[in-house]
Amino acid sequence: MPRELTPQELVLMQRDTDYLNAGIPVFSSRVVKWVEANNMVVLIYHTKDFGYTLTDITDFGSAKINELAKVSEVHGLWYYLPGAIQDVITERAEQVAAVAVSAGETVEEIITHVAETTGKTLHDLIAPLVDALLVPLVLVGAILGIYLIKKG
Repeated sequence: MPRELTPQELVLMQRDTDYLNAGIPVFSSRVVKWVEANNMVVLIYHTKDFGYTLTDITDFGSAKINELAKVSEVHGLWYYLPGAIQDVITERAEQVAAVAVSAGETVEEIITHVAETTGKTLHDLIAPLVDALLVPLVLVGAILGIYLIKKG
């Protein structure tokens, strides 16, 4: 069961990992293995209004943790997206939070759902673009590589 870190754990985690200076953008998250706390796995989510929210997700199991870590990698692209796409992602995340609140879930569970939904939506919006450009980019890279080898 995910749980919010205690105030003491927050202080120790900041001391051990310096997550406040990690440059995690707003609406982004990171999954961190906190070695000093017996390999506790922590989801760090940077909210717009409340700063950083840290949740112990060790009990999720490796598949769910890997999924959240993968989704977290995509969040760094947030500021490069057009405003309309950011609005769609924010709207979906807010819908998930509203449903979670009406279902009586805890803050930690809500933040986890919002982080997961934001990352999945971002992935779904970017994946077609990456898929469409993958072959041309590989071809351009190969041609450039051949040109540089012949020139060099």
